[in-house]
Amino acid sequence: MKSKRLLLLLPAAAIASVVLAQGPLTPPGAPAPAMMSLDQIEPRTPISSLPFIISQSGSYYLTRNFQATPADGVPISIQASNVTLDLNGFTLSSTAAAFGPAIEIGSEAVHYRWIRITNGTIKGTTAIVINGFFPNRTWTATPGGFSTGIGANSSSCEFSHLTVTGCRASGLIVGRKSRIHHVTTEENGLSGIRALDAYARCDLHHCISGRNVGVGIFVGGSVITSCTAEDNSAGGIVANNGCVSSCVATDNGGTGIDANNGSAHHCISQSNAVYGINGSGGSVAFCNVNGNATAGIFGASITRTGNYPAP
Repeated sequence: MKSKRLLLLLPAAAIASVVLAQGPLTPPGAPAPAMMSLDQIEPRTPISSLPFIISQSGSYYLTRNFQATPADGVPISIQASNVTLDLNGFTLSSTAAAFGPAIEIGSEAVHYRWIRITNGTIKGTTAIVINGFFPNRTWTATPGGFSTGIGANSSSCEFSHLTVTGCRASGLIVGRKSRIHHVTTEENGLSGIRALDAYARCDLHHCISGRNVGVGIFVGGSVITSCTAEDNSAGGIVANNGCVSSCVATDNGGTGIDANNGSAHHCISQSNAVYGINGSGGSVAFCNVNGNATAGIFGASITRTGNYPAP
């Protein structure tokens, strides 16, 4: 019996000796992270004070609301191509005495490309008052704050999900081949959205421009889709040599939609102080044009468009 017990015990002892030979079981340290951080995936540079100059390509974002003063000069200056600026849902505002653009891209001498600005509000202190009754209304501006919301001496840029209000001059100035979408410009001392080039070849959609002392949207040679222009002193949408579709222009102090040498289709243009649509040298199709002071449609090849008085 003793010999049998020894035989049974020997394998267990042998196994124990093997296990003990493996060393300590204590982990060497905390496990290393298995995932990358957001900064590793998309490195971004915070903007936490003004003024701020962006001189290198990359991605930048605001960390809070800012109010610019005259001492800040140009609050944000972009001096590089391939830049993304995320306002991060915040507002860049100005005191009444501040002057100059809120965000400036390039200059007349130096042009940059592929700039993207998105997701926030730019706010000056200019106030607009409209007096009188249709069609003889007047617009008065009390200027204050930024001269321009965004001044872009650049091409092939994108501006999206922005609100620009209360600037002394235009809300948004863009260069050629820019893409502008989901942008609202209101109560600016000149145009709401304006291109530097008469034939800018831009793409605009889902924009709103109202109560500006000038043209609501002034971007010639461009495609403008699903935009609204209302209560602008000099006209709603100017898109000479361009294509305007599915847009609304109402209660403007000039022509609702100016598509000279271009086209306008599936649009509504009503209660404007001059023409509903100027389509001289171009075509107007499937539009509803009604209640405009001078004429509904002027000088266009008209296809199935109703509710307009004859020129």
